[in-house]
Amino acid sequence: MRYEQMRLGRIIPSWFDAFKRKWNQLASRQIALDAEKRYMIDLTRWVCSCTSFLNSRFLICKHLVHRAIEKEKTHNPEGVRLVYSNFRRCTDYPFLIWDGNNSQNQCLNIDTESSTQMDILKTNILVDDDSENFNPELYQDCKAKVAALGRLVEHLNNELSENNL
Repeated sequence: MRYEQMRLGRIIPSWFDAFKRKWNQLASRQIALDAEKRYMIDLTRWVCSCTSFLNSRFLICKHLVHRAIEKEKTHNPEGVRLVYSNFRRCTDYPFLIWDGNNSQNQCLNIDTESSTQMDILKTNILVDDDSENFNPELYQDCKAKVAALGRLVEHLNNELSENNL
């Protein structure tokens, strides 16, 4: 019953309150001026090379939070709204996405969007290049995922050949 309530958006997952506390805590911290030189901070892939990012339960750090707030303030003076429907957690890059209504189209999160996954897939069917329904972004995304799966299969075959079970 709780899963169905979450899926319908009537309740939010328990992790989101802890996420908001951590986000606000990181947003209030100061960042060193040389942070750009010391760490690799990539907001589009949502990764940072600092140890706090690697140890974080939510894969966030003060560098990413501050950069995200700065970026969002250029579009919206209020900054990032910490509303559950505006955030998505993904299992691949980028791990965290927020963008209001556009966020659910950028990753397919099985935990919260199982019913909408089929709707998204049905509306984004791959067809021939000359068709009016061709979606080049979806094609590139699928192509990248197929390549990643190919690398995974190759790696697993190498491990199997080395008898590393």
